[in-house]
Amino acid sequence: MKLILLFISVAFLFSCQRETKFKTVKHFNVYSIGVPENFKELIFLGSNSDFHLGNKPDDFYITITTENIKELKEVGLDYDLETYASLGETSNSNNLQIGDLINIDEKVVIANRMKKKSAHIISNDKLTNQSAFNYLSFYKSKSNFYVIATWCSTENQSKYQNIMKRMHDSFKEL
Repeated sequence: MKLILLFISVAFLFSCQRETKFKTVKHFNVYSIGVPENFKELIFLGSNSDFHLGNKPDDFYITITTENIKELKEVGLDYDLETYASLGETSNSNNLQIGDLINIDEKVVIANRMKKKSAHIISNDKLTNQSAFNYLSFYKSKSNFYVIATWCSTENQSKYQNIMKRMHDSFKEL
């Protein structure tokens, strides 16, 4: 009996160690998102995103880009979320060879009081020939569009895909 209890205790301890712990990060009181505790702030040169976090040793990253809807309309760009998301999905292909786009949300859904559309993309960097698994979510609030992009190497897709979903689902405008 003691041997069985010891085995169950050891199995429980090992299962607890694998759970990813999250922290909530706020960006200028505009939005918040849950990310793994081991994520650190990063700088991506040449990026137009306003939020960059990641874990370089794990090759696992997130960026968030904000675009003000009123400013887009002032320059003649009046998009619904479907159009904005389809433009965002194709604009990510400048330096990447894009594989199949798999829509997670076949239509726009409501998440945290915003409209949302998500997709997966496998991409291949033309310069380094490295492939990546990309999880994209496009949100539309009353005043902003948000693009959340998380990615990791394709070898780590099964390890991080559920964590990515949890990150994207935790996004909230404050």
